[in-house]
Amino acid sequence: MKIAFIASGKSIHSYKWIRSFSEEHDIIWISISGFDSKFLHDKNIKYFDYNFSRSNLINSIIGLFKIIIDVKKLDVLHLHYIGFHALTTLFLRATPIVVTAWGSDVVFAEKSIFKTFFLSYYLKKAQLITCDSAHMKSKILNLSGKTPVELINFGIDTKEFKKRKFDHGLKKEISLISNNIIISTRNHELVYDIDTVIKSARIVVNTCPDALFIIAGSGSLTSSLRIEVENLLLTESVIFVGSLSSIDILRYLSVTSIYVSSALSDGGIAASTAEAMSAEVPCIVTDVADNSEWIEDGVTGMLFKVQDERDLAHKILFLLKDANLRNMIGKRSRALIQKNNDIHNEMNKMGELYTLLAN
Repeated sequence: MKIAFIASGKSIHSYKWIRSFSEEHDIIWISISGFDSKFLHDKNIKYFDYNFSRSNLINSIIGLFKIIIDVKKLDVLHLHYIGFHALTTLFLRATPIVVTAWGSDVVFAEKSIFKTFFLSYYLKKAQLITCDSAHMKSKILNLSGKTPVELINFGIDTKEFKKRKFDHGLKKEISLISNNIIISTRNHELVYDIDTVIKSARIVVNTCPDALFIIAGSGSLTSSLRIEVENLLLTESVIFVGSLSSIDILRYLSVTSIYVSSALSDGGIAASTAEAMSAEVPCIVTDVADNSEWIEDGVTGMLFKVQDERDLAHKILFLLKDANLRNMIGKRSRALIQKNNDIHNEMNKMGELYTLLAN
């Protein structure tokens, strides 16, 4: 089967999805934003780079028509994220088209009548739409008419993300003294609200002075978050470790007592949350979007109110006091991710859908 993907060449989520099909199928990967060099080593994938730019509309239009020429005689064309490149659907009438909505593409479009019109048009041109959350599926169905919508999670590799032995080497590297480690791995942007995690730390350390908050990730707000930690006199209780590779994330999760996500919104379950759950680290996350579909309070994790540092702190302290509960939550959450969010299972579902469309 010949499948072309139009997807970000800099997204690990795109890479994992596309790589899942590269050994068995003839794969073309088209990016409109360049490629991360570490994704370019799969010999079974043909890479095409068309740099679209709002500031260079002529080159973008030329690139669009190059895509149309390059993807002739396909079995399936799969668009990840509904952006400018969705215009290809206007010209490819004989090719089955799959569209995967990432969440923000639908949410942002809803704020504009013009964008909503074109979003609806693109969705109706597709033969199949996928998304990874029930609330997003509902939004899409209101726009897509009769086009079928399937829930396909991006998934994580549960064979890779599993409980590891405590990494004593890491403990020495970052001079860990505490056994009460709380970690956040979301990036430092407004939507992830790391500010609430830091404010909760001030409350937690008043009751549990040896608690240590590890803030991984990076972003436009990193500097201001560091300043906030200094202003709150939390420099010994909150440390920044920067962006982590998947290997490093596993090392940090091995020494972590609790994972937190304070995001103001999510599509489906966040990959970082699923990774922590799969590694048997109990998670405390905001009660937004589909999180309550994955997290049952006290069973597979805990939920807290958006931007409520006191609620978050209360949940953290509750779990820190009960190692047995943390252990039970960890095992239950891993079982849930293995069943419903394993990348191999999810991509097998997607492969069956590709076959149905191509025949």
